Amino acid sequence: MAEERLKRIPGDTDAMRALVWGATSRGDYSKAYILSRNILDEGKAEPQDLNENAWLSLFIGKVEPNDIDNALKGAQLTKQNPAVLHTLGCLYAQVGKTKEAREILVHSMDLLNLDEPNPDYWYAFGLIAEHYGDGDAARANYMRVTQPKRSVEIPGSTYYLAQARLQALHAQKQ
Repeated sequence: MAEERLKRIPGDTDAMRALVWGATSRGDYSKAYILSRNILDEGKAEPQDLNENAWLSLFIGKVEPNDIDNALKGAQLTKQNPAVLHTLGCLYAQVGKTKEAREILVHSMDLLNLDEPNPDYWYAFGLIAEHYGDGDAARANYMRVTQPKRSVEIPGSTYYLAQARLQALHAQKQ
């Protein structure tokens, strides 16, 4: 339906977002990333689109400087939205900017009045632990990331990412 809508209304962001969601839900992260990039290239991106594109870079395993720029711009446009800051913190952790990641994650947690990380934040702190070479702490953090209640939420979740990191750590240990 989204593709049909795009044929009738080229550049329709709702249809483009539906295609991104569909690709993500199927686990086709490369396609979802490219489709989200198309929204940005159309010049119609809203902060949620910038954040989504940045977030998807974690699923394809390749965080580029423009992904971090998108998360930064999204954070500025949303006036420090904790979800967007979480994405930025995860990106920084993924590329090894652990100090910046920790600062942003703690700030985001403060905005949410969290005294300790919730499951989404445990994923990010697991990435930081990995960069410090502490596989045991990383595994412990990833294990604290709980599965979403609705299965439809799993493909785009920190749970999915944490499970992928646990598998990678397990493979490294063997």
